[in-house]
Amino acid sequence: MDSFLECAKRYHDRPAGANADAGAGAEDNQATRLAGKLPSAPDCVVHPDLQNFLAELNKSNSPLPPASPPRQAAAAGLPDQERHSRELSQAYETLQRRNDEFRHELAMARKVQTTFIPGAADFPQRPELDFAGYYEAMADVGGDLYDVIRIGKNAYGLIMADVSGHGVAAALVTALVKIAFRSRMHWGVATDQVCRAVNEELYDILGEGERYVTAFVAIVNLEDGSIEYTNAGHHPGLLLRDGAVRQLDSKGNFLGIFEAPEYTAQREPLQAGDRIILFTDGIIEARSYLDEEYGHHRLEEALRDHAGDQPTELVKAVTRDLDGFTMGAPAHDDRALLCTLFNGRCPAPEAI
Repeated sequence: MDSFLECAKRYHDRPAGANADAGAGAEDNQATRLAGKLPSAPDCVVHPDLQNFLAELNKSNSPLPPASPPRQAAAAGLPDQERHSRELSQAYETLQRRNDEFRHELAMARKVQTTFIPGAADFPQRPELDFAGYYEAMADVGGDLYDVIRIGKNAYGLIMADVSGHGVAAALVTALVKIAFRSRMHWGVATDQVCRAVNEELYDILGEGERYVTAFVAIVNLEDGSIEYTNAGHHPGLLLRDGAVRQLDSKGNFLGIFEAPEYTAQREPLQAGDRIILFTDGIIEARSYLDEEYGHHRLEEALRDHAGDQPTELVKAVTRDLDGFTMGAPAHDDRALLCTLFNGRCPAPEAI
């Protein structure tokens, strides 16, 4: 009798197609059908274990079943996924390129803005006056502005302005404001007249839009030792004299949003040693991590504590006190501060 392996070999070597109906039917006659497919061998007896082996072998030789519908759909969707992936990659590259261009433009805008906000080397050099300023934009560029403008031979205009909003749009308006004030401030023109002229110019551009400007405008006359000022909807200026702080205020509305607002000018004498402090609301509205506001009272206290300091040191003292109060809390507005020290009148024109 052939061995188990010999019978298996004969089954394996059977003619092609011999297993077409293998595995079909009931288990009790499976051995007979399988034996009929083997080459004739009268002494070959199919062992029961071989029956199971041949049945499994038959199954392994069957063709693979067709792919299920979900797999077919997934295979068909591969080209779409690849296309979407390429589109996303291209969109990301475009976005990254445009972001780089935007950051470059912002850097250029910031560089331009720093050229029209005076630094220490840009202030007029006069023995009768000393200046110091501080400016910090909340974003890359800001909407605050201060300026010192020479008027005639012996007068200087002081400008502190705040454009509503932040960012590039506000920065562009600050450039307009600077140009407008510089073109309108002349010897013999009062501060209220200056504000009316600037308002008219800005109104033609902004025209009841979303932007407006607040400003404090002053003229220091070195010949008679006086200060004239107009408040256009801004925080009052501060006069620091002999350790005491007093507000400089007048009635006036915003610039650029109303067609014909009213402005008034105030005038008063200065004394040697007087310090004129102008600022924007980003200073007094700065908040700590406890959500407390810095406020007018803290600013005035810092000024009194350093009343005898030169402008540069006084500005540093105020900003140091402000930083100590906020403890690094993020700024929610631009910040600007300008200090002007009046050292006394200039010689009379006929004595020069």
